[in-house]
Amino acid sequence: MTAEQFKKARLVLGYDQKQMGAALGWAGDRQVSKLETGKGNITVQTALAVECLLRRVGDDVGWLSDEVDL
Repeated sequence: MTAEQFKKARLVLGYDQKQMGAALGWAGDRQVSKLETGKGNITVQTALAVECLLRRVGDDVGWLSDEVDL
């Protein structure tokens, strides 16, 4: 998952950075900011958690599978 995909997923979910961090079980928004700017590595676990969040809200995650590198 790229930084751009991560940010797009957050926007599709309608979350701000703090809400995205909370949804992923993180204490704040700092890690979300790092991932969105490419300053952090998006792990396979994080990518899968984001995909699960998207599926839970009924998003067709096909736009991820074309580009995601798990």
